[in-house]
Amino acid sequence: LVKLPEDVTVADAAAMYAKGVGGLSASQAALLLNGSWTLTVDRSDTLTMAVKYADFSSSTLEAAIQAAVAAEGFQAASASTDTDEVGNTFQTGTVDIDDVTYTWRVSAAPLSDKYDIKGLPSTAAYVGIRLTAM
Repeated sequence: LVKLPEDVTVADAAAMYAKGVGGLSASQAALLLNGSWTLTVDRSDTLTMAVKYADFSSSTLEAAIQAAVAAEGFQAASASTDTDEVGNTFQTGTVDIDDVTYTWRVSAAPLSDKYDIKGLPSTAAYVGIRLTAM
């Protein structure tokens, strides 16, 4: 599932995705990515939901993670922060939803690690939020 920014039509987004986000100009990529997100759901082993988006507002990866944690209502005080094997900064914790305990993980990496597009802000982050049923 993809949520598009309000000022991007489905036809325009389809044309941009057909070209490949990495092949867009900085202004086209910012138009497409700023305010959009993707949701994936995997029910193969256990329920896992993931949302990914670009954060153009936060000035650091840690700030992008904190903004996502706050937006989701996760309890950051009981969470742990670390860096994974590929260099992504992340924070993890648990949350109970409808009598089910989920592990949450919010990670961030420079947007430039995801897309090699000259002209995007150097502080832009690629954020991932993952919930996995325990």
